Amino acid sequence: MLRWSLCGNTATADDYKPAGRTGGFVGDAAAQWRAVLTNIKSDLEELGSALEHLIRLAIFVRGPFPDGGVLGSPNYRLDVMDEFFAEHCPKHCSDNNPPPSEVIGVAALAQLDIVVEIVAVTVLPD
Repeated sequence: MLRWSLCGNTATADDYKPAGRTGGFVGDAAAQWRAVLTNIKSDLEELGSALEHLIRLAIFVRGPFPDGGVLGSPNYRLDVMDEFFAEHCPKHCSDNNPPPSEVIGVAALAQLDIVVEIVAVTVLPD
């Protein structure tokens, strides 16, 4: 069984050009979460894996942290993640059997408009 990491998944818009630092990122926090999770799903399928083979997530959430914790940030959208997994891989909903994960609060990500970045680790089935 081979492990594979999909690093630095963000919700870039179609016009995003990192070299020229032009373009942007998809919508608000909820839209960015949906876009990142959709990108991860597509990438896994392209590798011959699937969401059900996720073994770890590292979720980086940009502040603010009004009550001091990442889970209280308006940029942390567990509701969107659960909605996505309920539709595409119910075994990973937060009340079922989600992959181990860490949620890390950060002051900034690579670009100003990014509010969430997810690193996904999966296995490639034999």
